[in-house]
Amino acid sequence: MIVKLVCNYCKTTFYKSRKTKYCSRQCLYNSMKTSIFVNCLNCQKEFSVHPHRFKLKRGRYCSRECYLKSRTDSRVKRVCKNCNQNFFIYPLSKIGKGKYCSQKCAVEAKIDKLDKTCLQCGEAFKIHSYKEKYGFGKFCSIGCFSIHRKDRVEKTCKNCGKSFEDHKNGVKKYCSKECFWDYHSGENHHCWIDGNYVRNYPREFNIKFKHKVRKRDEYKCKICGKRKAYDVHHIDYNKQNTTPENCITLCKSCHAKTNNNREYWSSFCQELLLY
Repeated sequence: MIVKLVCNYCKTTFYKSRKTKYCSRQCLYNSMKTSIFVNCLNCQKEFSVHPHRFKLKRGRYCSRECYLKSRTDSRVKRVCKNCNQNFFIYPLSKIGKGKYCSQKCAVEAKIDKLDKTCLQCGEAFKIHSYKEKYGFGKFCSIGCFSIHRKDRVEKTCKNCGKSFEDHKNGVKKYCSKECFWDYHSGENHHCWIDGNYVRNYPREFNIKFKHKVRKRDEYKCKICGKRKAYDVHHIDYNKQNTTPENCITLCKSCHAKTNNNREYWSSFCQELLLY
């Protein structure tokens, strides 16, 4: 459907099947070149701006310096509700609604705080409730913590009887590591059983021997053929019989299978070594 229209630039009438503002592309380009003169809101200097920019509420200032100067002059002084520090905010700013100086203060104000007393100086301070679970809230600052750590007390070693220094709240009972291991050897050791020590494997079954068996079997499980197998299994289930002819390389899953029906697996693994 053809409609009668009027060009916004040359004001001539024209006919088009769809609504357009200009009769030709030349009128469109000419309209974009035209500009209007307005006064700067800051320095009152006259400058040119395109009409469509002025409709979008742009082109109010002649330069960026004037824009920034007008913004700084219009700032309002406020006091943060969390840290009580002074800060400036623009009247139209919606961030925090002018209550807090930063996002950090806004988050901290919403979190519940607990009243605590410093163990060193005795001053009252506040701490977040979640920090109390991790052992915080004993000192008001790092300075008080370091002073408290310097306070040392004389203690007596549990093994040799020598005196040594430790922190006031320290848990040390021995003057050195040597005294600790010396005290916890023999009857004081937690694995002590009437002076008897049972060794499940002989000394020959060491890392060097295991590496020799794995290298012979090319680090493959002899049952399923899986690579990167590191378990060394005794074929006759006699741990004292540690010889290359009695050991075979298995993976963890196959090694767990051999714990049941031992007679079958003993003969089966023996046959695997022959091939």
